[in-house]
Amino acid sequence: MPEITVNHEKFDAAIRELYAIGGEAAIRPQAGLLVQELVNYTPPLRGQGGPTAQRAGLLATERDFRRAVTLVDVTKITDPDLKKEMKRAIRQDNRKEIEFLIQKITNNSEMKLAEKLPREQHEASRTGMGRVTRPKNRATLSKTDFKQELARLRSKVGALKAAWIPAAAALGVMDAAHGFPSYVTRHKSHSGPIQDDLKNPDTPSIRITALGKGLGLELGPFIQRALAGRTKAMVGNIKHSLLKLKEKHRM
Repeated sequence: MPEITVNHEKFDAAIRELYAIGGEAAIRPQAGLLVQELVNYTPPLRGQGGPTAQRAGLLATERDFRRAVTLVDVTKITDPDLKKEMKRAIRQDNRKEIEFLIQKITNNSEMKLAEKLPREQHEASRTGMGRVTRPKNRATLSKTDFKQELARLRSKVGALKAAWIPAAAALGVMDAAHGFPSYVTRHKSHSGPIQDDLKNPDTPSIRITALGKGLGLELGPFIQRALAGRTKAMVGNIKHSLLKLKEKHRM
């Protein structure tokens, strides 16, 4: 089970200060708002005026995969002489000639024949945020492996958001039936249990468990963003609450 490590010191400090002012009643709504921000910050995201979140996720998934791996489909080579040369090079397992022909077909002198399968090539190309930000100039001739991996990646769209279903339901901000679309709820196996300890005056907390290989690494950056946003909002709430308390004492 992956453990997600993020910097939450400022968030914890704000929670403790807010708890001192208003107790559990003050911080429980903040926990719900944090979960809402986690849902909003976690891909797939919907751009204003753009495609739906699911469609955006599918497009981003395919774009990143194609940046990592370029498919050269021999059956679609239109030049008969070039197709014949490629088939001959493949039969002879002539890697140097295959790469030379791939560069001609793709019109890219930097394109190389990938040494890994498409899935492995994609994994090796991803950043810490799980993205592939630029073309890796690696090609595969295996249409079957390429299409199978692309289909697998497309089927995963929504898995990251599914991690927040139990917490959102427990805190009353949204639920699996009405708050999350079907492409997210189909991944409920990635949603682990939550441990609600917000009544603890010393260390009020809520523990959310995300299940699924690799989810820890992928979710970490989005959790950090959500924590930063909610911390800023809570600091504003604390200042407002303290101001009201001071005004009350003056009366």
